[in-house]
Amino acid sequence: MPVSRLVPTLLVLLVAGGCAAAPSAPAVAIPPPPPPVAAAEASAPVVAPPRAFEPEAPVDTSALVTLFVAGEGCSPLEPRNAKLADGSPVGAVKAIVHSKAFAHLALSEPELEIEQSTARVELKGSGPRWSVHMLPACEQVALLGAIRMTLQINERWGIRHVLFTEGGNLLAI
Repeated sequence: MPVSRLVPTLLVLLVAGGCAAAPSAPAVAIPPPPPPVAAAEASAPVVAPPRAFEPEAPVDTSALVTLFVAGEGCSPLEPRNAKLADGSPVGAVKAIVHSKAFAHLALSEPELEIEQSTARVELKGSGPRWSVHMLPACEQVALLGAIRMTLQINERWGIRHVLFTEGGNLLAI
């Protein structure tokens, strides 16, 4: 074959061979771009769908509390376990003050403040002239001792010290 005919044939082979398709790669699915978001939608807060109204169960504040109770005739204080509707220190002090042993003292609602590990109990009589100092010594010891021992023995309250006041003044006992 003459060279003049060979060159165009080689060119055709080279061009045809070079233009051959490369082995195909596996097809990769490219997700379409997300639609454009309007500016108002981009800044809107995400709000959870409304839920049906579910009333909360009532909180049970009752608890088993150790109360110290005075017996008949200034007998020694005795510990008793009692389930109180208000199992807090305030509920325990109210239970003692209004107990059968102290019903005759005509005490009004005591006030209780707890700061750190110290409780301050404000005692009040139902009348303006009532005073803890007017009580016989054994009733003073029974009342104040029952309150103090009850507040200190129930460890979950964390009360270590108990102070008694009357009319805002510290009682010297």
